[in-house]
Amino acid sequence: MTTYFGLLNIGAATPKDSTVVVSAAAGSTGSIVCQIAKNVLGIKNVIGITGTDAKCDLLKRECGCDIALNYQSPTFKEDFVAATPNDIDISFDNVGGEITDMAILRMNDFGRVAVCGAISIYDQMDEKGTTASISRASWMQIICHKIKVEGFIIFQFADQFGKAMTDLGTWAQEGKIKLIKQVVETDIKEVPKGMLKLVNGYIWDSPSSHF
Repeated sequence: MTTYFGLLNIGAATPKDSTVVVSAAAGSTGSIVCQIAKNVLGIKNVIGITGTDAKCDLLKRECGCDIALNYQSPTFKEDFVAATPNDIDISFDNVGGEITDMAILRMNDFGRVAVCGAISIYDQMDEKGTTASISRASWMQIICHKIKVEGFIIFQFADQFGKAMTDLGTWAQEGKIKLIKQVVETDIKEVPKGMLKLVNGYIWDSPSSHF
């Protein structure tokens, strides 16, 4: 339901939108955002950002992404610009930090940024003990291009949960969305390590893991 309300209510996405960018796109939230944008709304240019080439392949193969970008690639910034020649209508932001900054700087007039998370900066502090912030250039972009940047928590939409579950269930039955998961067989003692790998964008490659 986070994907549903973030994209449709906060992002106000419609088939008229041309370009949607999703950060942490191979995660549980981002992967569904991509599928709704492409398979339900039919948005022309769905761009997913993730951290490995394997996840990029997954996004294009299973999640409807027209373009998938690896933020760890040495050419990521150039690739991002090339992927958004007509700029961005909606940014579904799960990460915060530099990628958020890059997206805001390429937003169209009246673009929308749905702020779902900030996983890249949760544990980031500068020498003054403050977390990273977006740049001055991005603030000017927000002002000059009339961009809406809005955070949300799904419980604010509790009165709409019934409709959301009905729609999501219908889309799943129609094959328009599906859950992307990876199962890892491991000892309970390794779970904390696994959580750290998860938030750092690690993708398991053991024979026992599968999609």
